[in-house]
Amino acid sequence: MTKKKILLTGFGKFNGVDDNPSSHLINEINIHLSTYNPKDLQFELVNTQVLEVSGRGVTEYLKDVEDKYLINLDDIILLHLGVASQSQNIALERFGWNKANFRTPDERGWSPVDQDIQPNEKRVNIETKLPLKTFVDNLSKRHKVFESEDPGRFICNYLYYLSLSKTLLKKDLHSLFVHIPPFEVIDKQSQLMFLVDLMNEISTTV
Repeated sequence: MTKKKILLTGFGKFNGVDDNPSSHLINEINIHLSTYNPKDLQFELVNTQVLEVSGRGVTEYLKDVEDKYLINLDDIILLHLGVASQSQNIALERFGWNKANFRTPDERGWSPVDQDIQPNEKRVNIETKLPLKTFVDNLSKRHKVFESEDPGRFICNYLYYLSLSKTLLKKDLHSLFVHIPPFEVIDKQSQLMFLVDLMNEISTTV
């Protein structure tokens, strides 16, 4: 079986969160993977990247995905991480919503209010094609995880909606956004283990 190829992102600092836990997971995931038997990994982690918390940073990243990966590679899956500071569990986001309503300016000073991300899109939201119920059923045996329908309307949702839409990415890719809690709630090692389990779930299901 050909291993699915995963592009994994997290976010850097933003207003109110100077030390984003998702960036730590991105920076340490490859070291963590080196502790596994390669036979136990059903995926290939092609790229990891910490994104700037800005609309421009997101669109620049997706343009890079289109230019660097989609032309030459098949079976690409986009997996995005972001922090939900008040959460007690890990959330798999079901929808990306076609609305940008930033509670604070992004890192480049952009602060849209109730603005459509794609004005020409008639859809209110786009649903991931990944089987989240199956993922939650399987992963909840070892992790605190649930399915969410509300990723907010800040940069996390902005990235998710665009990665589910064909507006920037011409191919119809599988994409998933995951909101993680702070490490004080679920420690970093447990979240790294969750991430590996999730990527295995995705790769053996799709």
